[in-house]
Amino acid sequence: MSGENSWCSYQKALATTGVENFKHDYTPLPLDVIEAIKPIYEDLSKDELLERCLVGFNQNVNESLNQLIWRIALKKLSGSRQIVEFASYVAACTFNEGAGAFLTFLSDMNVSVSPPPPNV
Repeated sequence: MSGENSWCSYQKALATTGVENFKHDYTPLPLDVIEAIKPIYEDLSKDELLERCLVGFNQNVNESLNQLIWRIALKKLSGSRQIVEFASYVAACTFNEGAGAFLTFLSDMNVSVSPPPPNV
């Protein structure tokens, strides 16, 4: 929602009093933090790197794998390194091989997988 009923104080100011005198209602980063992250920010915003993103060499593949990992090991339920590690293995196999990777897992665990019986 935007406008004067927005939860965002900037959007509210934009719709009502204007943003010329708008002040954020939180403290900005401390100067030492800004100095520490500024070189990283500058490196990540260099034209050479950004141009690579234009031709498709971006992080979408990694983001997709990361999303798959956390769909398997839900953040609110995963309580151990082992769960996340196992979810990473399953996600990588699924990401590379598709859903057929689950058949391999089941076969390796000696779980019999057969087609469903025909409807009678």
